[in-house]
Amino acid sequence: MKNRILIIYLIACTCICSALRAADCVPTTLALLQNGLGNMTTDASDIWSWDAGFSCAKGRKIGGGEGHLFTPVLNMNGVDGVNITFAHTHNYAANPSTDYTLWVTDDYKGSYAATTWQQLTISPYASNTNWTFVNVSIDVPVEYVGANTVFCFRYTSTAEQNGTWEIKNLHITTTCDGVTAPPVALPELGNGRLKVCAQNLQNYYYNYNTGRGNYTQEEFADKTRKIVDAMLWVDADIYAFCELEAKPIILKQLADSMNIRVEGDPYVAVENNIDENWNAQYNNNLKSGFIYRKDKVQPVGEEKAATNAYYYKKVLRIQVFEELSSHEQFTLSMNHFKAKDNSGDAANGKRVDNANDLVQGLKNSTLDPDILIMGDLNCEVGEEPLTIIEEAGFVELLLKYNTGAYSHCYGGGELIDHVYANASMEKQVTGAGLFHISTGCGSDAANNDGHRYSDHDPYIVAINLGETTVTGVQAPVNQHIKACKMLLEGHLYIVLPDGALYNVTGTKIQ
Repeated sequence: MKNRILIIYLIACTCICSALRAADCVPTTLALLQNGLGNMTTDASDIWSWDAGFSCAKGRKIGGGEGHLFTPVLNMNGVDGVNITFAHTHNYAANPSTDYTLWVTDDYKGSYAATTWQQLTISPYASNTNWTFVNVSIDVPVEYVGANTVFCFRYTSTAEQNGTWEIKNLHITTTCDGVTAPPVALPELGNGRLKVCAQNLQNYYYNYNTGRGNYTQEEFADKTRKIVDAMLWVDADIYAFCELEAKPIILKQLADSMNIRVEGDPYVAVENNIDENWNAQYNNNLKSGFIYRKDKVQPVGEEKAATNAYYYKKVLRIQVFEELSSHEQFTLSMNHFKAKDNSGDAANGKRVDNANDLVQGLKNSTLDPDILIMGDLNCEVGEEPLTIIEEAGFVELLLKYNTGAYSHCYGGGELIDHVYANASMEKQVTGAGLFHISTGCGSDAANNDGHRYSDHDPYIVAINLGETTVTGVQAPVNQHIKACKMLLEGHLYIVLPDGALYNVTGTKIQ
């Protein structure tokens, strides 16, 4: 018994120590010099200031001088990569490469003079003859950073030659175990065990010069890289996509592209029989589909269509998933309704048909009763197609958690992508929100340059399956075979589908 206790104790200690080591490094992106100096500091307020007219930090000293602009103190312990980017311009400098320099320390002592610094190479410098900004990206050697890291922009001038240095859009990004922090914030989703992410990928064609894809092989590779970046940042357990080429290869190659970047090849595409060539009559050959983590969930049964309509049966898709740890199941519906176009009422009529087909298709299918509807529904709350879904007993979750939610930009921000849950599913949701990595509107627009791959943002919902469908010692409401762990008066019991209650030793107590 003592040996067993010792083994358990050692395992617990190992787990705790591993957790502490992992917690030492958290990938982050710090955005500075966006709308003011913010939490950057200077030891020369007569040199460094914020120019609101040109939205930049400005260093200038007539008569000559030296001044330093410091970042906040940063804890970069354990990182395996650091990148610093900014835009800058300058004019009238005697020698920009010596007058305007960037330094870093891993042991900041409160002042420039008291600290030992390492110089970083700025490239490129601006022309020094006009005010055109140029972009700089520097990979910082990890040996230069630590628990007490500060970056410093050093300005110098002389009485004979006193130029001006302007800096804006400063970003400092760290990487941990090969994972880089996203350039814009992920939504707060609560403590859900499972995350489901959905997105319109805007004409994602494996046969990249076919149909509406119409891009080169290089552009396809770049689009794929950006999609994979975003999906790995989201770190979901299930992904649901629309505007995919209607070929079996498209989801498999996307899952393979994600697996290249992570260990264990966890991502798997749900197989279906959709395989259609380009059809000029319908001007596209698109479908919806699913990718999942095989270590977290598994598909149950075959993927279904919510309608028999020729075109829309490819884009209104339904799949049941089971969480491996709890054996709880739910129904996921991914959709793409008719787009708005110049036909007005005719297009809206097709979206109304889409909504009716979806609601009826969910009713007619043999599915788990906990239902989550996601997709590019091409209309906003209050329009007739969404009213049909709501009258069928579904609640829109993105607006529930953020009344200002948007997923697409025409001029302002519109919410045309949606997450709907029926009553039993809504109780199991811990949060829902959007990751503004692709849209060009809102406060994040300036931060996601170089990351956009679609005209829609991904949207995410987090869920704790089964936590509200079991009360007291009742058996789960779902009819598939499963066991449900639950806490009752401080003890762990197991409830089987027939309602029998067992303790952890296997003894039946009810």
